[in-house]
Amino acid sequence: MNKQLVVLAGGALLLGACSAPTATDSPSGSPTAAAHELVAVDEVATASASPAPAAVEVEITLEEAGQQYLDIVRPVNEAILAKKDAWDAAVDASDWETLTEISATWEDANRAFVDAMLTAEWPDDLQPYVDTIVTDTADDIAFYAGVAKATTVDEFQTAWLYPVDFSNAAAQDLRIRLGLGNVGEDE
Repeated sequence: MNKQLVVLAGGALLLGACSAPTATDSPSGSPTAAAHELVAVDEVATASASPAPAAVEVEITLEEAGQQYLDIVRPVNEAILAKKDAWDAAVDASDWETLTEISATWEDANRAFVDAMLTAEWPDDLQPYVDTIVTDTADDIAFYAGVAKATTVDEFQTAWLYPVDFSNAAAQDLRIRLGLGNVGEDE
């Protein structure tokens, strides 16, 4: 805390009067305290005068990107697989309540997947494929959100008819470029 005050006082001197403290300027009035303040002022001046090191961008390797993709996609795939049989049974039984509950879970899982894909670092040549996956998954999210929020049969049917392509073609394209197996493998 004391050093912070000294540094702040030194910074104020640099910005204000542009003169270094003397022994009489020190809170204690001693030459030793003044010397400590001079060192602190010198550190502030040196820190601000030194240029920041240039950022070096290191592109992620394909192998790292492949593992990263598997790590990101695993939770959404697990969420889907955990409820797949219940979903199929609910579709067969026209169990709208179960379908809305599962849709809410899958909506959340897909949102987390998209967030992770957007914040992850990708090789430049793979970014268009990542962008396509994110766009396609946004359609999936809209479908699941509509079904999850349906409170009437009419709302449910409107949501159910939302045009969405669940083919995973974009994911397959990315997986090929990453040297991974087909969609559903290695996850």
